[in-house]
Amino acid sequence: MVESNGDRPGRFTWWLLAAVVSTVALAWSGVLDTLSTEYLDGALIGSGAIYATARGINALVSVLQGTEMNAFVITFTIGELLDPVNDLIERFSGVMLVALGSLAMQKILLEVVSHATFNGLLTALGLATILASFRGSPRVYRPLARFFFVTVIVRFSLALAVLANSWADVIFLEQNETEQHELMKGFEDELELIGSRAGLSADLTDDIEMVQEAIARNRQTQRAEQQELDLHREQLERMENELDAVDKRTIIDRLMGNSTAAIEARQQDIEQLEAAIESNEYTLAALVESAVALQDRLECLERRARGDTCTLADSMVRALAGVDVRNRIEALGDQVDAFTANLINLLMSLVLKSILLPILFLYLLLRLARTVWATVQ
Repeated sequence: MVESNGDRPGRFTWWLLAAVVSTVALAWSGVLDTLSTEYLDGALIGSGAIYATARGINALVSVLQGTEMNAFVITFTIGELLDPVNDLIERFSGVMLVALGSLAMQKILLEVVSHATFNGLLTALGLATILASFRGSPRVYRPLARFFFVTVIVRFSLALAVLANSWADVIFLEQNETEQHELMKGFEDELELIGSRAGLSADLTDDIEMVQEAIARNRQTQRAEQQELDLHREQLERMENELDAVDKRTIIDRLMGNSTAAIEARQQDIEQLEAAIESNEYTLAALVESAVALQDRLECLERRARGDTCTLADSMVRALAGVDVRNRIEALGDQVDAFTANLINLLMSLVLKSILLPILFLYLLLRLARTVWATVQ
């Protein structure tokens, strides 16, 4: 890579310098990491909602299992008609846990590779590689360049794979997933309606306690996040005041972009704090949205525990007779095939975007990196 004659070494060294500086700047800016994290947060929330719906259907079917209704002379068991749904939902929930685990693992790994320590290692290797290139020492330069290249791949490959996955998700999968989840919730609503018409009321004490605990944890997390946001805002205000005190440049110097090392250091600290504040605000907004959903869920569970219903349609048909319940169950049975197909399509879509596509894009990126590696050897 480093040559000792002609004008090519000089051009190559300056190209290397530009590439290293750009790469290090991109790493410290955290742009790719922020976009990737936002997508993973949204995917976790959406997949979690689907999982919650699946567990809700499973709980409703479990309540209906073994329940006998008398439609005039005929006695029938509601759960018998829903056995296929129950088996499918249990398997769906198991795979969904794997998908959610994959998304969570991607987020954790992204936090690891985007940590300041990793960025510091990348910066140090970049500087060492540039110095070795300027000194014209191939024996020192080559191992450093290889180490730097590997570090760049580790640093950016996951974020790029997640962003590629988000692009595929938005274009090809998101709309269908939304429609399929709505159909799934419609099936859940129908089961709730059947349960209420059959006069069933499940013991919801554990569910209520779980939601209450989730609300308490949400509030605690909100307080901690708000305290961190307030602290970052105070630090930002202090740093801006310090910058104003240090910055003695004239208007012409500022327009020309002239600066000093001290000013640039403070400006970089301010930019990092602004990014942290933006992240705090985004997290707080997500927590508030989650708190509203949890509160709605708690109110609905408490109404059910009292024997009430969550929707106006449920309360209007509360007193239907057993024959109506049987007819509704049989009508629902006719929808089982469509529900099964919809559930399988939804599951495949979630597995594709949470497991298979990230692996595929990561593999393609590594293959590309391997090709580049072979080219520069």
